[in-house]
Amino acid sequence: MNEKITAPRRQPMQKRARAKREAILAAARQLIEKQGLEAVTCIRVADMAQVPVGSVYSYFPNNVAIIEALADTWLTDLREQFSAVEQRNLQDETWHVVFVELLEIV
Repeated sequence: MNEKITAPRRQPMQKRARAKREAILAAARQLIEKQGLEAVTCIRVADMAQVPVGSVYSYFPNNVAIIEALADTWLTDLREQFSAVEQRNLQDETWHVVFVELLEIV
């Protein structure tokens, strides 16, 4: 998809704006968990986040941009968790313990 179409519109600088953006993403995450990707529309996200739909559009041009932002966040968190496991001294741990821990991350 064209990057301009799904690129976030703005990055919030103030605490209140960051909180609103996070509420939007949290609402989208809940919709995905409960109803699947198809349920993520800007109107439904705004309703669940209890913000005006214009607020959603001020941060994201469309629902695909919201889903991409969630995916980026998830991948960043996953990379950080894998890096933390990678940096540990694994010589003292059995492969089973490390494997189970990695599965819990995903």
